[in-house]
Amino acid sequence: MEENDFLKSCYKEIKGIDSVYLHVNSACNLHCLGCYSYVENRNTRNELSFDEWKCVIDDLSLLGVKNIVISGGEPFLRKDLREICKYIKETVNGSLEVISNGTMNISDYEVVLPYIDALNISIDGYDDKTSFIRDKGIMKRVLDTVERLKEKIPIKLIVTLHKKNVPFMKEYENLAKKLGVFMSFSIFTVDFSEKIFEDYKFSEDDFVIVGDNITESENGTTILDTPTDVVGITYREGCGFGKKTISIAYNGDIYPCHMLHCQECKMGNIKHGRLKDIIDESDFEGNNILLDDIEELVLCQDLVQVKMRNFSPF
Repeated sequence: MEENDFLKSCYKEIKGIDSVYLHVNSACNLHCLGCYSYVENRNTRNELSFDEWKCVIDDLSLLGVKNIVISGGEPFLRKDLREICKYIKETVNGSLEVISNGTMNISDYEVVLPYIDALNISIDGYDDKTSFIRDKGIMKRVLDTVERLKEKIPIKLIVTLHKKNVPFMKEYENLAKKLGVFMSFSIFTVDFSEKIFEDYKFSEDDFVIVGDNITESENGTTILDTPTDVVGITYREGCGFGKKTISIAYNGDIYPCHMLHCQECKMGNIKHGRLKDIIDESDFEGNNILLDDIEELVLCQDLVQVKMRNFSPF
């Protein structure tokens, strides 16, 4: 298969950082179960200033980054989000998307729309009554936000999949179709050794259902953060974390992935040097991990329990 070019190495083509998550704040008005930004005193923590974010953005431009995603917390709680997005569009030659929970005032969204390419709305329910991991009673407002903005900006719904809502994947897809917007699924990624999450953990049968639904999707629904730019059989030596993608936290800490904001994976802090130097000099061992280095292959949701030779991020 290799001789006939059916197999293609995605890792060998990586040439520097391509995509970046910027977590411009940790503050949020919701209390979603398992949220990686749901940390102690999150609404009172010091965040990078606008000038500090400008320095980050300048460095991203020098690195040739093509895709930037702004997240939080809830980024629209920042009063200077418009200025941050405007500076990115003026400085970086690439796409800019923002992730929101969809509960902010319409005016807060409208002042930012001219400077972004898409608005991603994280949703929990598939109608205005259902909820699984997010605050109850918010879906009506979220759906109203989508209805009022969908003609002004491309909108993509992001649904976090877990055991409790896997049976309703078709309902989510029907909702997106009814609204006339795009949709992607994301996998609920937490430490399932914690008792609070045990009822949300996928079984093998659940993964089969997910695969069947994605394959049979009429709208091209995808799993977020999976490769969609190749056709045919592909193998990946690694996911590209820390090499192709990085994530910068509200306080300037740099991580290899937006789902790996843990102290063991920290690569440095933007306040202590130029971004390229920090990445090049990082001693984060995960940068060099390939699939061959993993002793036991497990499902992505069990990443916190994976056993690697010479490396254990959790």
